[in-house]
Amino acid sequence: MRGLNAIQKKRRIMTEKRFALIIANCEYEDADLHQLVSPAHDAESLVSVLKDPAIGGFDVQTLLNKPSHKIRIGIEEFFTDRKRDELLLLFFSGHGIKDEDGQLYFSSTDTKRKLLRATSIEANFVNKVMQLSRSRKQVLILDCCYSGAFARGMLAKADKEIGTKERFEGMGRVVLTASDAMQYAFEGDRVEGEGRPSVFTRSLVHGLETGEADRDGDGQITLDELYDYVHDLVTNETPNQRPSKWNFGVQGKIIIARSPNTVLKTVELPNGLHDAIENPLAEIRKGAVRELGRIMQGRNKGLALSAHKELERMKDDDSRSVSDEATKILVKYEEMLTVKKTDEKKPISKEKSEAVQLMKDEKPAISKPKFRSIPKENLSKRVVKLMLEDKGFFDSYRNKSASGFSNDYEPQSEGKVVYDHAGGLMWQQSGSDKYMTYEKAKAYVAQLNSDRFAGYNDWRLPTLEEAMSLMEPTQKNDRLFIDSMFDNMQTWIWTSDKISASSAWVVGFNDGVCSGYGVFYGNYYVRAVR
Repeated sequence: MRGLNAIQKKRRIMTEKRFALIIANCEYEDADLHQLVSPAHDAESLVSVLKDPAIGGFDVQTLLNKPSHKIRIGIEEFFTDRKRDELLLLFFSGHGIKDEDGQLYFSSTDTKRKLLRATSIEANFVNKVMQLSRSRKQVLILDCCYSGAFARGMLAKADKEIGTKERFEGMGRVVLTASDAMQYAFEGDRVEGEGRPSVFTRSLVHGLETGEADRDGDGQITLDELYDYVHDLVTNETPNQRPSKWNFGVQGKIIIARSPNTVLKTVELPNGLHDAIENPLAEIRKGAVRELGRIMQGRNKGLALSAHKELERMKDDDSRSVSDEATKILVKYEEMLTVKKTDEKKPISKEKSEAVQLMKDEKPAISKPKFRSIPKENLSKRVVKLMLEDKGFFDSYRNKSASGFSNDYEPQSEGKVVYDHAGGLMWQQSGSDKYMTYEKAKAYVAQLNSDRFAGYNDWRLPTLEEAMSLMEPTQKNDRLFIDSMFDNMQTWIWTSDKISASSAWVVGFNDGVCSGYGVFYGNYYVRAVR
């Protein structure tokens, strides 16, 4: 029964210690870097899904908008004094910059384009720190806008490839990148490229959060599965961007997460266990039954399903002792599931209650009230999904078959505002001409009221319900999911609803989605409502 050793190893998957360091920068002192549209919008969503014990189970640290010296210290501390079997995941979102010699640097808040070596994090430094770490299970994920040229009127001098493979080669690591090509180039005073939350990181988070990246349906998401899933989504949405992956000496599969929502598929049992199940000796088959019982309660859900089916079959074994053992194990397993389902009833009931209460909230005191106007401080993603379905709002991820809200727009105040007779809401036609942090967004609205914009002083940030009422089910306005009645500059807008103290809901008309992003480092536009 040598094959059983492999089974025992599989039972230990996801039990190793797992650590993640998330580095994201979108605030820059250098005017040239600030001119580039800020990345890092999805970092907080990634933190949430990696920390979730039901999905990633990582011990997560974050370095958001920190200077270069703190990031270097944080990276070295993260990889120092680690054990060989610990899984280490380093994620960077920000600007990647090449110098005249083609060397890659990661930007920080204090990075100065003309002083890269002193004010940024050299890729070779990260590579060396990873090489010196004892861990042989390292994952590096880079979501960078690779900026090539900064001088006025110039394009990139260096080639488009940043050479990720060569810079991070070493044993026991896997490198994933959003793209190996430049994303932006300056032509005169204009920045080429559209700024929006990263398709790469958003796809990565979605694959983990929904379990869609679990392509073999075994209840676990391997790094290879996650990459294949993200690669397909990114290339379908942005054909010119191709994520890349390199494996350097990692043996076996790296399990990144459990799948929270999996339609289970059976996974083939090891040959050694099959031999034991078919052995003519009853005592060996009985030992196989016990091993099947352990697998059935293990973390690999696909194997567990296969074991369960095999035990059901072995209840009819010719040997009474074998059949009795299989029956006993199955009865205990069903009892365990019954207890677990009973324990899970209360939180599910609470979620449904919260969703019902959300839908019953007060309506705005306008001619045709339709949507909630009072902000929510803890609006969960599950409740939002229920709200989208209840209201029929289109969302390209959560409710893609919906037809959207039927608006009835009329421009007023010489085109400054748009009144929606169907929703009973008055909107800014354009909104802010710059993206800004959440606090600055609130200050922007306060200034509108101070100036009595369009003759009113009761402007505010919209709730998520109100903002989603603008979402069209098809691309209409320069490929945005919003009516052409509105200015197309405001691709992503803040709402007043929050997920937590550090994260607020944002609506994206270029992607047709709503998402939660950090209020401390996120930068979005404002379209005020009253």
